[in-house]
Amino acid sequence: MLKIILMKLKEKMFSLIENWQESGLSKREFLSGKGVKTSKFNYWLSKYRLSQSVLPSALPPALPACDDFKSFVLSERKIGGSRQNVSMEIATPSGVRITIYH
Repeated sequence: MLKIILMKLKEKMFSLIENWQESGLSKREFLSGKGVKTSKFNYWLSKYRLSQSVLPSALPPALPACDDFKSFVLSERKIGGSRQNVSMEIATPSGVRITIYH
């Protein structure tokens, strides 16, 4: 019985999330007057996103190569006397550089 109730709640919340995504409204605007707390909505949103993740084998085929895309190289860089691994670095034509370390 509890499993049926939870499944109905899951369906209701997932439907609510899909309606929110289609609405283009902020969470606050969308939830106004619906009797659902933002924290509860966020909990179900995380469950929804997990359920929507796909396995690599289920991904669509890669798009054809495009000259607009730039490649990047993963490297190790010394910063302030310590070594940190660079996960990703993006450099734009305007000179802006975004570096993500781990």
